[in-house]
Amino acid sequence: MDVVLDTASPPVADPAATVQDAFARRLARIRVTVRPGPFSAVLSEARFGYVRLLEVQADALRLARTSRLVAEHPGTGVAVAFQRHGTGELTQDGRGTFLRDGELCLLDLRRPFALRWHGRFTLRLVRLPDRALAVPEAVLAAGTGRAISASDGRAGFLLPLLERPADVLAPLAPAVADRLAGHTAEILAAVLTQAAAGADRVPRTGRPAIAPIGASMPPSVPEGRSGSPGRAGRAVN
Repeated sequence: MDVVLDTASPPVADPAATVQDAFARRLARIRVTVRPGPFSAVLSEARFGYVRLLEVQADALRLARTSRLVAEHPGTGVAVAFQRHGTGELTQDGRGTFLRDGELCLLDLRRPFALRWHGRFTLRLVRLPDRALAVPEAVLAAGTGRAISASDGRAGFLLPLLERPADVLAPLAPAVADRLAGHTAEILAAVLTQAAAGADRVPRTGRPAIAPIGASMPPSVPEGRSGSPGRAGRAVN
């Protein structure tokens, strides 16, 4: 994977804005909030066919695709987020869950969602067009806001790509890359279909609800606007 952003090399004056801009070009328009004080992030990227693979290594932050951003900048993609290290908190479609090491979740980029981490983390994202997934809208809707173990059932077929992308992707002829993109979409569709079938049976014990997307960040990761007096966090619209 190629490093496309490193906020420490060279140092940037406004890392939240820099990270936000990088996500806008590669994932979707997202609002980024970081905690006060030192912050660093590294974003790496690889592409095969119509699939984009991103890796994010960063200090504590919050990503929010708000209703306003969805309305002003509609998205047409979906992404699978794989928690490599650290613990995240996900909210989408009225459901919230923790995202722990070895778990993945679906992000529907066409609708609001929020992800946040209270410490340094590593996340990998597989983004592809929603039209590439041959599943009903109801299946996509049932898959959001839920954590899925990457080692369970059909999700295990995604592990080589999520855990060892360099081994899987380098080097690939264009025709092979296109076939791999198609296989990735097929596996993801199977994972979501399996998850939707069991959605009503997933116990919520141990998965407390996460604060709504519009809610304030907890004290450890304050939310605010750059330059706004009385606000400790740094955020960019």
